[in-house]
Amino acid sequence: MCVLIDEAQTVEPVHGEVLRKLHEAAFRLPILPVLAGLNDTEVALKRCGILRLSDEARVRLGPLGEYEAAEAVSTMFSRYGVRGDTARWVAAVAADSLGFPQHLHVGMKAAAK
Repeated sequence: MCVLIDEAQTVEPVHGEVLRKLHEAAFRLPILPVLAGLNDTEVALKRCGILRLSDEARVRLGPLGEYEAAEAVSTMFSRYGVRGDTARWVAAVAADSLGFPQHLHVGMKAAAK
């Protein structure tokens, strides 16, 4: 079983016991914890007592490239029913997102309603 914990940079020491059990495979089921968070996630996890994080177990994600960002925005526009000649808007939104257009889906949901 895979357990995804998003916004892991917000974990507090009170969450430490459960997180350590997941991390140390203390449950009978095979569980793979995936912790997703911002750059200070490792510091937050250390405060919870999770200290064994090898370099091979970490993936650092950065901004999308120009092409990938435009493709993501174009896909979002299509998904939320934005019609017409959107090429100029796609380029502008992708550029303004600084490579992180995936965060725009919340705004697109609101605009689509």
